[in-house]
Amino acid sequence: MKKILIGIISLILALSMAACSSGAESADVKAIGKSVVKAAGKLPEMLTVSSDSDEAETLFKSVSDMDYDKIAGFYLSYSADGTAYEIAVIEVKDENDIKELEKSLGAHLSSRINLYKAYSPKQTAQAEKAEITTSGKLCALIMCSDTASAVKAFKAQK
Repeated sequence: MKKILIGIISLILALSMAACSSGAESADVKAIGKSVVKAAGKLPEMLTVSSDSDEAETLFKSVSDMDYDKIAGFYLSYSADGTAYEIAVIEVKDENDIKELEKSLGAHLSSRINLYKAYSPKQTAQAEKAEITTSGKLCALIMCSDTASAVKAFKAQK
């Protein structure tokens, strides 16, 4: 009887540990972001912020109005001179929130396009070629000269 009880308890413990670990792994958004930036081709001087910062929540608000409690991590690289170069890689905690993040990044992109229309048609054209793409719990906003290569690098990440 003891052996059966110990076996059942062991099985329950193993199953509960497996349930806790599934989906708990986070992507390395910083490494993915750097890979996407590298694939983006020639870029101007870029500034980078991430969820590692002490002011992560405030910095995140510059690219999305999504509730920061839903975010597992982010990486944002943007041009120092204000031109239309911006690469963001963001991971949500729950994959069910990916559409909300995609919509939020779409609103951010529309805002950027309207800003560029006010002062630089060349920047507007590049911003209009930007892409928002997703993969699992990851979403990327890619605004650069070689969008296709950067998107390919993002999609290659596992």
